[in-house]
Amino acid sequence: MKASVLEAIKQSAAVPSAPQVVTRFLEVMQDPNFEYGELAKILSADPGMVSEILRLTNSALFGISQKVTSLHQALPLLGPKRTRSMVLGRYLVEAVGKQSTAGLDPSYFWRRSLVTAVLSSRFAEKIVPRQREEIFIAALLADIGIPILAQALPEQYQSIASRYAPYGEPFTDEQEQ
Repeated sequence: MKASVLEAIKQSAAVPSAPQVVTRFLEVMQDPNFEYGELAKILSADPGMVSEILRLTNSALFGISQKVTSLHQALPLLGPKRTRSMVLGRYLVEAVGKQSTAGLDPSYFWRRSLVTAVLSSRFAEKIVPRQREEIFIAALLADIGIPILAQALPEQYQSIASRYAPYGEPFTDEQEQ
């Protein structure tokens, strides 16, 4: 990547810093002997995240017979990888989704990213099941450079960002460069 482009990205607000909840959550997750109680305490500071976690654990996906009502119950059911995916996914959608980006359709961006992530995860389930969550996150982030560059370099990147749409004209790597 050209130094001028990298500098423009650093100077812009295109890549926001992670909220303290996410940062602390990831720090705790680094410890292989982490306690779910500590994760619950950290995530309790984000009511939206708590709601999403409880909604997922009470969904048909888990087939739980009794309603899950607390993070202390929900987090062990989700497991560390799925919880990390949820936290990172929610943060990324919020962080990138809040930014206005000329020429880019954010709803299409996230639909495409999510479809790519889900399909990649399904393939991974058959090929490398232990890496399914990591592959989901990687696929979700595959095109993250598009909104970042559209925000950091709006005038130069608008022609590329506007093509990133349903039935949009494809662009080559050279054009994007």
